[in-house]
Amino acid sequence: MKPSSAQYWYSQLPPERRPAASEQPPAAADPQSPAVPFGPAPAADPDPEAFREFRLNAAKFHLAVRRIQQEPDWPRQPADLAWELNNIAVAMHDTDPLQACRLFRGALEHDGKSAAIWSNLGLAYLESGDLDRAVEHFNQALAGDPGCADSWNYLALAHLEAGQYRQSWDCFSKALRCDARSPLTHNNISVLFLALNQPEPAFRHCKSAIAASPDCYPAHYNLGAAMTRLGRHNAAMAHYAQGSKISAKVGQPAPAAADA
Repeated sequence: MKPSSAQYWYSQLPPERRPAASEQPPAAADPQSPAVPFGPAPAADPDPEAFREFRLNAAKFHLAVRRIQQEPDWPRQPADLAWELNNIAVAMHDTDPLQACRLFRGALEHDGKSAAIWSNLGLAYLESGDLDRAVEHFNQALAGDPGCADSWNYLALAHLEAGQYRQSWDCFSKALRCDARSPLTHNNISVLFLALNQPEPAFRHCKSAIAASPDCYPAHYNLGAAMTRLGRHNAAMAHYAQGSKISAKVGQPAPAAADA
């Protein structure tokens, strides 16, 4: 089961420098359990209103592309143009993924060092099921910015999708060293531990994701799945309900939690 595009966190603004990790990652899991359906990734964007506005105005951004092409003096800096094209591609991805990929590639022609744009193109390939290309682009992102927690997280997701649990854990560990509090990473690590049928570490990482971002609704769903496996059914139902409430609030479909 593949996550919907709305559950991926595409970068829409130039990334700030990530903080260094202040704590060690937990001990690695034993990656021997069989694969289970892929669980939900975190919410789409840190600013849901802005993200929804982008998506609802995709036609306007088609016109913006033409304006950019016809007015080479605006914006003046190649990196500005790259981010404009990146944001247009993010907005268009659900309705026209092929054109979005072309725009991501066009953005990289103007700023080939942007880890976030390389990662966005990798995410597009990951969503389409092209894991080899996804891994290639995530590695390209990390070659330019080895301290980018999001890129390590996305590379971990690609390995997780392929059932390569040891490689996935290694990448998640590096993501935590870059940003020990990232709700994106903690939530997705919980998916890995649920896939390994290890609900206790999944529980801890869900709690870490929610502590860092209380509105990280996929973490509530995954926490419900972990609690169900631990026999805490009433508490699990409360988190399923909370996840549903938050996802409705931000206008996102409720993801299917990892199998309980």
